[in-house]
Amino acid sequence: MKVSLYHLSQSIDLKGYLKKYPEVVLREPLVMPLKTKQWLVVLKFGVLVFWGVPQEQQEEWIKKLSQFFRDRRSESLSDNTQIITSTQKTGVHKGEIHLKKTTPESIAIMSLVMGRSLAMEHYENDIEQALMQFTPVMKGFEDTGNTKLRSKRLLKMVGKSMNVQHSILSHITLLDKPALTWEDPEMDKFYEELSVEYELEDRYETLSEKLKLLFQNVEFIQNYLDTRRGLMLEWIIIALILFEVILFVYDLWG
Repeated sequence: MKVSLYHLSQSIDLKGYLKKYPEVVLREPLVMPLKTKQWLVVLKFGVLVFWGVPQEQQEEWIKKLSQFFRDRRSESLSDNTQIITSTQKTGVHKGEIHLKKTTPESIAIMSLVMGRSLAMEHYENDIEQALMQFTPVMKGFEDTGNTKLRSKRLLKMVGKSMNVQHSILSHITLLDKPALTWEDPEMDKFYEELSVEYELEDRYETLSEKLKLLFQNVEFIQNYLDTRRGLMLEWIIIALILFEVILFVYDLWG
């Protein structure tokens, strides 16, 4: 069975979605049957997952659900995965994902892990872009101890980076185990196998390290801007004092 994923927004209004489409069979995450052997899974961090749904119908559903998207991304990410339904035990076998039965629970677990992987890819790209914009600035400080960029440009860089930080930190639960695994050993094992297959923990650690570096860059630029403003104020004060001295001398000798 073909599974298609789309990371379209920072988050999705689940309450609004449930008011319009209450016919879900699971709520964490939201799993809704469409037609026979067709499913839609809605993940709160902006990912839609379609199971066995033709491309044309996927596009129709994306348009329908766009009203629930919060902070839609200018560039979306998508992915496709082939799930094998077989008599083998549900799990990862030789790099292939097998489902003995496509139950709402197994669909939810699979969709959650794949969705987290796709969202993480988006966050990885966001951090890389944010870090790259600081590269020439830091090179300038290394070479000359200064930068030619105006304060407004630097503030825009800081603002963009802080927006990336907020987006990632608001979804810091990307590694939390879903409630479906708490009392179901089979689903718990399936979740663990999928997490290893998609390298969620390793990628998240790398993401966290890069996020720390981004924090450091932002803090450095903010301190630099504060220093630059302080120096500017000092020069303004000196100029005013000199102006007053000149006026005093002019009045004295005028």
